[in-house]
Amino acid sequence: MYKKNKLNSSVIYLFIIITLSFFFNYFGYDEAWFYYVTNNIYYHASDNDFSDIPLSSIIGKSFMWAIRSLSLLNYFNDFFFLNRIYSFFSIILSFIIICKILKKNFHFCNNYFFISYSLFTFWFCFHEGGMTSRYDSQVTFLCVFFIFSIFEYNNNKAYFVISTIINSILILYHPNVIPLIFVNIFFIYLYFFKKKKKLFFFLIILFFSLIFFIKDYLLKLLEFYNSITPYFYDGNKRSLLDINLYLENIKKDILFQGRFKHLYNFYPFTFYILIFNYFLVFIHLIWIRDFKNKHFNFVLFLFFLWNIFFLLSPTKWSHHFAIIFALLSLILPFLLFSLVEKIKLILNIKISLKIFSYVNLILIFLISFKSLYYFNNNYFLFKFLDKYFEVNHYIFFNKLSKNEIIIQSVNDKMRNKTFYGNPEFKYVFDKTNYLGNNSNKINETPDFFVVYSRFEKCEDYIKTFNSKYIFQVSFNINDSEWIVCEKLN
Repeated sequence: MYKKNKLNSSVIYLFIIITLSFFFNYFGYDEAWFYYVTNNIYYHASDNDFSDIPLSSIIGKSFMWAIRSLSLLNYFNDFFFLNRIYSFFSIILSFIIICKILKKNFHFCNNYFFISYSLFTFWFCFHEGGMTSRYDSQVTFLCVFFIFSIFEYNNNKAYFVISTIINSILILYHPNVIPLIFVNIFFIYLYFFKKKKKLFFFLIILFFSLIFFIKDYLLKLLEFYNSITPYFYDGNKRSLLDINLYLENIKKDILFQGRFKHLYNFYPFTFYILIFNYFLVFIHLIWIRDFKNKHFNFVLFLFFLWNIFFLLSPTKWSHHFAIIFALLSLILPFLLFSLVEKIKLILNIKISLKIFSYVNLILIFLISFKSLYYFNNNYFLFKFLDKYFEVNHYIFFNKLSKNEIIIQSVNDKMRNKTFYGNPEFKYVFDKTNYLGNNSNKINETPDFFVVYSRFEKCEDYIKTFNSKYIFQVSFNINDSEWIVCEKLN
């Protein structure tokens, strides 16, 4: 009983960490883009981004309008956290469902539950694919809830019906839902229409009628995917009907030049954690080969299904790992349990249960430290708190206060001048005129630009803007160093 209560207390603690991440997680590139579009939709009835490119998703537009409609009061106009509201509930619900799935279907692995919960918390609290205004957390919830509905089908068919209805409504929500839709259709056939072929064919006709109804959107979606391939393929626009494109997509990820490279560039520690989990999966496949648990097998199948989907996808962003981390959180306890049991059997040793208490304490410390660190380095949260509560004189915010002096000096010096940079800097240098984040769409030479010091320098943009720039100053945003490059007159 003590051990169970101790685990429950730890889970409640992680629940609190997840809730705090609603405010603590950094505000970055994608969130600034979404924030700009939601403001455009709400205040100007326009869905264009910084480069005047319209938002493609019909459902995405509706959700963004709904998000922005939450902030009717002037007090909330600068409260960008509200854009995370759907992700917040998606993450909370996913976490609860994962806890339920593990406790009911993998109860014999309970010593490893907290490791799994910590992995989930680590990703969704501290990455752009987690507690942000991106779609990834919502797509993850759809996947996790569907898994839960399959596992609970014999006990309560309502979960499966609800999951199917939600998935059908959100079929256009995000391309990463595609594998889920196909698996969902398969289970509809398996459970309802296996012996009723007429009804099954009716479902197929209904499905293809839906495809015909949304064909214009699907064509736009394909065109969107086609239009972004130059970013990943050296400026060459590739046809989605070209088989060589998919071979290159696979090669990029296998050689760690796609999503893995993107993850490593911005979250190297997370990259190694992910690689370790992939290592556990392949150890299980090659050495342990325990496939007696049907629940584990099903989630493992989905794990490979989404990995294959991402291998084929021309987009190679690290935030797509959100679904992968959720699926890993479900299979990790069984992976660790089977590995330890195998080692115990071979070496004929016993492992004290106390070691799991130590592991849990270490994980709690690391996640607590990570949360505190994010809070202490969160520039946009600091700006919000300082605006309403004047916290800049507190010792805890001493580093951010000094950094703000540098930023405001640039703001004052470059007042009313034009600049190029990531979307978040529109809200950092708010006294200047932001030109956008797409250098190909900028028709004038910016007076200054902001780049990530780890990958770029001022000289890199001489040909881009056909002008010389010199280093002016460096500053820190969300624990990353950026440099300001000013145009030589």
